[in-house]
Amino acid sequence: MADGLRADRRDRTPWWRALGRRFVALEHELETSLRPWLWLTGVVFVGWLSLVFASMPDWGGDPFNDRAFDAAAWRAADGGARDCPRGEMVASLALGELRSGRPRAELIAVLGPPDDNDGPRLCSWRIGWWSGLRVDQDALELHFDPDGGLVHWAVAQR
Repeated sequence: MADGLRADRRDRTPWWRALGRRFVALEHELETSLRPWLWLTGVVFVGWLSLVFASMPDWGGDPFNDRAFDAAAWRAADGGARDCPRGEMVASLALGELRSGRPRAELIAVLGPPDDNDGPRLCSWRIGWWSGLRVDQDALELHFDPDGGLVHWAVAQR
């Protein structure tokens, strides 16, 4: 009976040899088959796609409605900063301050001097890099009629 146990132990392949044989078989399959390369390409693509989605800020959300409008904070903010707090106040600003027909002078009193004054009918304030892939800078543009009343506002990429 003892000889039978020894024979069983001798017939078993050590784990390192089995692993080596599997590696050699995999190496041979990689040299002769396209399937492992397709699998590897798929894994790399899924990893890349995961990184792209993970790097997107607030995926699917609206970056312009995260903060209540505060006139003092708006005027103090640096519109050229990437994460300028002005961008997060745009929706709140639109609900409370940007009413059609409101005079240009009143809006400038609330928002402070525009960053870009493109004549009497268009003023814009830089609000940071918030929309899309955050590649282009955003600006709040206010369009006025010839009498100085607000006609239209928009967030534009520059």
